[in-house]
Amino acid sequence: MKATLFAFLTFLATTALAQNDSLIFKNGNVMVGEIKLLDKGVITIETAYSDQDFKVELTGVSRIVSQSTYLITLSDGTRFNGKVNATKKDSVMIRTVDSLDFRHALGDLVYLKPVKASLINRIDFNIDLGLTINKANNLRQYSLRTALGYQAYKSYTKLYYNDNYSR
Repeated sequence: MKATLFAFLTFLATTALAQNDSLIFKNGNVMVGEIKLLDKGVITIETAYSDQDFKVELTGVSRIVSQSTYLITLSDGTRFNGKVNATKKDSVMIRTVDSLDFRHALGDLVYLKPVKASLINRIDFNIDLGLTINKANNLRQYSLRTALGYQAYKSYTKLYYNDNYSR
């Protein structure tokens, strides 16, 4: 009865709050939000009720429930593009975009990054400008930092440009 109620509440929480992802911890707690990244054993998840993203160690998680499509890397170096769902404790089912199913231990996940459907949502761009003025030494320093990234279905590419000019 408890398991049925727990499954129902998890389903209700994931659909009612319009969030796609849930982390179910080993102590039974559930965190609903959007998984932003899993890298080096740490899951970054954004929730509707916090100002900052939560960082959760994968060792404390027993199940992941998600409807998002990810770029997935396993500990043996295998890469997939697909969905991750945990039907059993400490185990994940990976369904690729080609509709192939693979079952792995939850600890085998090394990297997860969401892949958005539209082209514009897969592009990352940022620019930072800086100006430092030091009157005592008559120093002016200008800095520029840019990054352009694109996430394909099987890889992520990022280009950087940094410039610093002092006078």
